[in-house]
Amino acid sequence: MATPVESFLDQHPFLRPLVAEAQRHASRYFPDSEHRLRVTEDPEGMGATQLVLSIGTREDAATAMARLDRLDAEWWLDASLRAKGLFLVTVEFLP
Repeated sequence: MATPVESFLDQHPFLRPLVAEAQRHASRYFPDSEHRLRVTEDPEGMGATQLVLSIGTREDAATAMARLDRLDAEWWLDASLRAKGLFLVTVEFLP
């Protein structure tokens, strides 16, 4: 039985290379991070589902958000256009 992530990627195969690219970039900006992919409902999209890459970090919020801002500015803002609103990259704070 396919996981929700596998099913979502099967329905939207154009996301597969973007997800791999996002994981490489996340590792570059957050070298000691843990990555988690999940399918979630977009709270702003009125029930639309999307794939989320959570970059798990134990860094303080200011450092993590500065890294995420750099990732956004240097790569994700342009790359996100290829996601067609179906894929999101975010930070998750780990204990």
